[in-house]
This record gives sequence, C-alpha cells and structure tokens, in this order.
Amino acid sequence: MALATAAPCLAQTAYYGGSPDRLSLTVDVRASVAARCGFAPASAPGASYVEPDFETQGFDRVAAFKLDCTSASRVGVVSSNGGLATGAAAGPGYAALAPYDVQLTLNGNALSATATCGAKDLIASSNACAPTYLPAVGPNFTGPASASKGLRLPGPATIGSDSTIRLKAGAYAGASILTAGTYVDTLTVTISPAT
Repeated sequence: MALATAAPCLAQTAYYGGSPDRLSLTVDVRASVAARCGFAPASAPGASYVEPDFETQGFDRVAAFKLDCTSASRVGVVSSNGGLATGAAAGPGYAALAPYDVQLTLNGNALSATATCGAKDLIASSNACAPTYLPAVGPNFTGPASASKGLRLPGPATIGSDSTIRLKAGAYAGASILTAGTYVDTLTVTISPAT
C-alpha cells in the first residue's frame, strides 16, 4: 500500500469565525490484489469411470468442477497414455490403444471457453488438436497449465458456475482389433492465473 501526502508547505492555521475557517490534508491510498486461481473447495475435477464393452458401445461421460479465480485463468489437461491403453503388447493386426476425445468447457462470471481435442493430443509434447468423435473446437489445451499454456478463460470465475470435462468415444472402428484386457488412462487437470 502506498501512502502519499501533499508537498510540505508553511504552517497554516484555521480560525474560528475567520479566514481560513478550515484546512484540508489529502491522503491518497492505493492497494492491489494479486491474481489468485484454483478449484473451488470440494469441487476439484475428479471422477472414475468404468466402461465395460466400450469397443462396441462407446461412452459419453461428463465430470463437473468449479473454478475460483479472481482474474483470467488457464486450464490444462494431460493424458497419461494419449488414449485408453492396456499394458499388453499388441501383436500384428491388433492394437492396445483406443482413441477418445476430451472436451473442456470453462464457465466464468460472464464469459466461457470451450475446446475439444483427442486424448492423443493431450500428451506433454503435443500442440495438435484433432478429435476423433466430437467436432474440432478451440485450441490445444495440453497442460500443465501456466500463465500462457492451457485453455484460456478471459475473465474471473468467482460465482460458482459449473465447468466440465467431457469424455467421448464411439464404438471402436480402428483398422486393427483391440487386444483383450483392461484399458486405462488418467487425465491430470491443472489451473493457473493467465496473462
């Protein structure tokens, strides 16, 4: 906080019934608030989905969370496998990685932002954004989030609106057959104040 007073001057006196009858002093007060951003308490993104027979049925799931940001923010997502993966090796004509899409929607006080990428695009080194099942919308939002990386919400988010992360896969239609097994991926969602 800065405190400023008027330049020094000669002593002055105010007089009752005289002139001057009052004196004034000006004090300027300035303060600032640093940008702060996080997930609202008890609403950080987190979910666990089990999708039996996803190769024939596909899936469409949504997890909601709330942002708590006093300024513009960025949210980034990282996929641990770049798709649904099984630990087994795939022989000729078989695959051990299945694609799915991730749609990130951020809702603030008055503004929103949406982007959709394939999980394959959300690995640490990727700048691409080419979904398989959902229409392409917005930029790549690979995390971890920083002041200049991730999907940007251009205003504050302090009123508790739901933001969402949608996971979508259609029935598997790849040229190779998926090997039997359990397929997994972990998405890590991070947030940062934005520039």
